[in-house]
Amino acid sequence: MKKQEITDAAFDIFWAAYPRRVAKGAARKAWDKAVKKAAAGTIMLALEKQKALGVFNVEPCYIPHPSTWLNQERWDDEVAQGRATASRLAAEGTARNYLSPKKDGDYGF
Repeated sequence: MKKQEITDAAFDIFWAAYPRRVAKGAARKAWDKAVKKAAAGTIMLALEKQKALGVFNVEPCYIPHPSTWLNQERWDDEVAQGRATASRLAAEGTARNYLSPKKDGDYGF
């Protein structure tokens, strides 16, 4: 296999694993730049770890595009276990407080 074929195959694995599949062309370009900075395995391991820790357990609109995640070298992010999930739950709780009527249809604002 040629080096480009290996890179393309690795990108296909990344694309299938990433939780938000938009702008595939931009993601492929970002992938090609990213694998010059870090090994494909390092990027994939970080992605799987972040998925396991709940970083992507948010509304899809808050999940960065794959090109953004790659361009910002987010595979190097330090993620505390449970941090993302706790933030999401806190935000949902806050939103629920505003969206639930207090009494007789009063939403409190």
